[in-house]
Amino acid sequence: AFTKENSPLTINYIYSMASCSNDTILIEDQGAVHRFDGSNWETFDQKDWEFTSIQHMTCDEDGNILLGLSSGVAIFDGVSWNINLFPQSGEDKIYLKDMALAKNGDIWVSSSEHVARFSNGEWLIFDGEDFPGDENYYFIEHIILDHEQRPWVINSDGFMMFDGSSWGAFE
Repeated sequence: AFTKENSPLTINYIYSMASCSNDTILIEDQGAVHRFDGSNWETFDQKDWEFTSIQHMTCDEDGNILLGLSSGVAIFDGVSWNINLFPQSGEDKIYLKDMALAKNGDIWVSSSEHVARFSNGEWLIFDGEDFPGDENYYFIEHIILDHEQRPWVINSDGFMMFDGSSWGAFE
């Protein structure tokens, strides 16, 4: 067993783990993310991505590390971190709850009242005006991509799917 005594772990409590396609494991503990390939460790301190609140982590097919932060997404390309913050305005704040990575490299995220897609360096934000009906869609917690790469989200009134042009609700 790996502990802080025989590994780079900062404490003996693991917050989360993720598996990458290249048999690498990501491990989050207090203030750091560690990449372990079965033999070697690489540690990324929270100062590398400037934020402390990691909500989700994964790797893409190229082995890049993606961290879903409370206020955006950090991507490590093997050399440096690229921080992509959500556009924020007034009291309408976006706080990441969940994240899904599309095969084309797009990053989809859910937040309490929003869904966002990060594509080609730009955020596209969907909110109540984009969702079907007259209801307020709150508590959008989870997001997944189906086999056609369409995002599905769970919300307070059921779930919704984006078909590429509009959101449809299912109750």
